Amino acid sequence: MSEDRPAISEPIKREVRQRCAFGCVICGLPLYEYDHLVPYSEVGAHHAANLVLLCDKHHREKTSGLLPIQQVTAASANPANARAGQSAAYQLHYADRECEADIASNVYVWPELAEGVMTAPLVVDDTPLVLFRMQDGHLLLTVQLFDENNEMLVQILDNELVYSVDQWDVQFEGLELTVRAAHREIFVRMKFKPPSRVEIDRGHIWRNGVEMELWPDRLVLRPGMTISTNHGVRCPLGIAIGDHPKIGGMFSFGSPMRADHTAYASTEQRVLRIAAPTSLS
Repeated sequence: MSEDRPAISEPIKREVRQRCAFGCVICGLPLYEYDHLVPYSEVGAHHAANLVLLCDKHHREKTSGLLPIQQVTAASANPANARAGQSAAYQLHYADRECEADIASNVYVWPELAEGVMTAPLVVDDTPLVLFRMQDGHLLLTVQLFDENNEMLVQILDNELVYSVDQWDVQFEGLELTVRAAHREIFVRMKFKPPSRVEIDRGHIWRNGVEMELWPDRLVLRPGMTISTNHGVRCPLGIAIGDHPKIGGMFSFGSPMRADHTAYASTEQRVLRIAAPTSLS
């Protein structure tokens, strides 16, 4: 980018992300760049209608002429993720024996996770919202985040990230994924730090009627219980809420206040659950 070219404004970027369903319009990959359909040198301005999201591969193909502009324009009108109803899967690069999760200032560490062992820093009932496990020598991260309707909007299953595109905004830049339910309303903000650490420092998430707000310095379990600045080592469960397996939680809250909620078969069949200390279903 030339020094005299102004940056694309955040409102325009958001409009482009929304139109392109938060991923490369060709393949849906959530790692993307903002590209001009008609070159900036010809139009001299950033217009949302002239911008499109392309992954690095398809951006290079378009620039070289291997990807015809007609195909990009057609995909912009009917993006891959919009057709699929969710983002294309992205494989996160977790690959260590140590794992660490920082959930709203509550830090849980397992210095050397053994084969077949799991640790769930945040769990509601039998659903781990954050979980690490070791399988075949590979460190696998799972994150499952639900809205007030018990719909899963973000899922990382064994390092594979997929999110719903039926959201107001999804922004994945650098190490940080931010999902917004509305303007100035963050559903979740998390930072990936491979090979072994994940951080969640903002959010308003639910599971089975249990409501949680996450801030950089505290987790608030509604209606008003605050959990902050705790540190756990080798805990099978960290913050364990509701009817969870009795496998050694650092903090256990057995009878949380719950809102009315529904279980949707289309969501529940995708949920990873804790079934036993070293097994999952």
